[in-house]
Amino acid sequence: MRTTPLLRFLLGGMLVFIGIVSFVLLNSTVTLTCIRPSNMPHQCEIVSTGKLRTYKQQIRLDEITGASIEKSTDWLRKRGSRTNYRVVLDTKGGPVPLTEGFSSNLRQRQRTVDQIAAFLRNRTKPTLEIKESDAGIAVIVAIVFGAIGVTLIRSSLRSW
Repeated sequence: MRTTPLLRFLLGGMLVFIGIVSFVLLNSTVTLTCIRPSNMPHQCEIVSTGKLRTYKQQIRLDEITGASIEKSTDWLRKRGSRTNYRVVLDTKGGPVPLTEGFSSNLRQRQRTVDQIAAFLRNRTKPTLEIKESDAGIAVIVAIVFGAIGVTLIRSSLRSW
């Protein structure tokens, strides 16, 4: 069955739109908040807030041994490999990533690790709050739908 250029154009436009909406809906903000109240156990909370969901995880401050940067290398790029980074809380129970997604901004990730390390060293500082953007799966979904949509649109324009 052969599709008409108009149908391919409309389908492509719809897929690009779905990609954009997916990015907006799936994108989230992650907040790490650590407190040292005088009358309660000290703890940290990771809250990931998006348009469709909110995820919370609590970790006792004495379980956190530090923070580090996790690397992920993307070998599928045509221009060679590219390394992406995310911050991970090192805990006695194993690593706990702050975000689902990775970012190419190593300097920002290093600043976050340094802030966490400074808070852990300075036991008199009562609170720590760090906010990070987490595009994670949103970027992948948006790229897939967008690329297919643009391909269909280009194909339909060549047929006219």
